[in-house]
Amino acid sequence: TGSGKTTVMAMLAAWSILNKIADRSNAVFSDVVLVVCPNVTIRSRLSELDPNLGEGSLYRKRDLVPAHLMSSLTQGRVLVTNWHVFEPQSPSVDGVSARVVKTGMP
Repeated sequence: TGSGKTTVMAMLAAWSILNKIADRSNAVFSDVVLVVCPNVTIRSRLSELDPNLGEGSLYRKRDLVPAHLMSSLTQGRVLVTNWHVFEPQSPSVDGVSARVVKTGMP
């Protein structure tokens, strides 16, 4: 806690997005960044990585990106999700999940 991991993620995202915007033909950079979180709580905390928050984003709060580059940064996307969306989903019939719910005595 407090070591700056989120700030480093923001710097990496900004670096990639701004370089891609400056040179669209460069395949080294991407204007889409995917951040995969371990749980919902951390996912909500990392929402400040979204450059579309403008002054509320980490890029402006920590002065990571100058104000004149924010319009370029918002051309990219930072997608924040948790790892659960990549799990195989159980089959469903008519919208009812076929997942077995284990309840009762162990």
